Amino acid sequence: MLVALAYISGILGIIASVIEILQFLKILTPKYKLVWFFVVLVLTTVCFSIYYKIDEVNENKKIETLKNEFIKKDAKSIVDGIIITGWEESGDYLGYLTQITGFMLVIKKFTT
Repeated sequence: MLVALAYISGILGIIASVIEILQFLKILTPKYKLVWFFVVLVLTTVCFSIYYKIDEVNENKKIETLKNEFIKKDAKSIVDGIIITGWEESGDYLGYLTQITGFMLVIKKFTT
């Protein structure tokens, strides 16, 4: 809600600024004031929506990067924990297989 309010106030501020600049430069006549208002409103709204989409895409990329880093760290800890020397009991191999399978499920969950 606060983000929407911030965007709306920003849009209205930009519209007011542009209208004042046009009035100062004697470009804006009372006859076309409403037309200019809507033109500036549409252009400002389009610019803010493009900015919002770009910001959302960048945020999603950051989240994906963090997920990949966590997966790599988890994989490294699992690899470091599995040391096969040949002297293990048969139950140890089952535990190793369970760790690897669990890790693969985590990867599948994060990548889908």
